[in-house]
Amino acid sequence: MAESFITYPPDSTGKQVRTISESVGGQTVHTGFVTFRQMPTFYIFAQGVVPAVGRLITVLNRNTATKVCRIWRANMYVSIDTAVTGVILRARIDRCTHTSALSGGTAVTPILADTAETFPANIDVMTKATSTITSVGGIKQFMLSSDEPVVTTYDADALSSEEFPRDTYALFKCDIPLVKPIVLRPQATVFEGFNIEGLAGTVGNLGLEILMTVSDE
Repeated sequence: MAESFITYPPDSTGKQVRTISESVGGQTVHTGFVTFRQMPTFYIFAQGVVPAVGRLITVLNRNTATKVCRIWRANMYVSIDTAVTGVILRARIDRCTHTSALSGGTAVTPILADTAETFPANIDVMTKATSTITSVGGIKQFMLSSDEPVVTTYDADALSSEEFPRDTYALFKCDIPLVKPIVLRPQATVFEGFNIEGLAGTVGNLGLEILMTVSDE
């Protein structure tokens, strides 16, 4: 198949298109290309969170301008190295809303993937917030065990299954083509959020991880 080219409008009168030029058939030909822009990325990491009935970790987008938060992944794991017998934690991930800043818990500072960027203002990340947030839809419910079972009992089989993982549970992972992550858009008064809610179980020690990007769209 023979190569060819199209001609853009004269210089300085049309859109500026990034190209690479080369000589083809005695003509200077410009080859355009597409690049995928990487969005500002932030790692949220909270360790030593004691299970409780209520909010375990919440992300709330209070940026009323243009910032859009996208939740790409959320993990929970047992971060205790001593035996805790007979414990099963039941929890749920939700979309939620709230009308003011989160309060009453421990603020978490997101880790920058690129130190040339900064985490935008008015995006709250907090463990065990006491704010009365409103759930607008459960996305997934799960169980996690910190039990140390006896090998000869039924517990050993049950607690090592997918229903009762003992180490890390991938609560949410957006890795399906054409499927969007959880998107928290800027709103004027009722702010959009993402929440991991404890439903049962108050013993042990947890680690929580969230991968999030923030961009103007």
